[in-house]
Amino acid sequence: MNTSSKSKFWSTILGFGVLLSAGSLLAQEPTAAEVQNHANYLWTLIAAFMVFFMQAGFAMVEAGFTRAKNVVNILLKNLMDMSAGAL
Repeated sequence: MNTSSKSKFWSTILGFGVLLSAGSLLAQEPTAAEVQNHANYLWTLIAAFMVFFMQAGFAMVEAGFTRAKNVVNILLKNLMDMSAGAL
């Protein structure tokens, strides 16, 4: 199997999987509680992404306030903060 046929094979399998899962999702009507629950999950994920982008902004601000020789240390500190927060 060459790369093109492998790609077509896996895209076809993925397409059938999406169609099957979409069909089962459309078969039942979601309740208001389920919609609210999914909206809560979505908002929590959006807020978490915003916090991670804030960490990058803080890193750039702190790097701008320090001397050039200390920029790597500040960026590493912010990377460690983000890593600890992710855990």
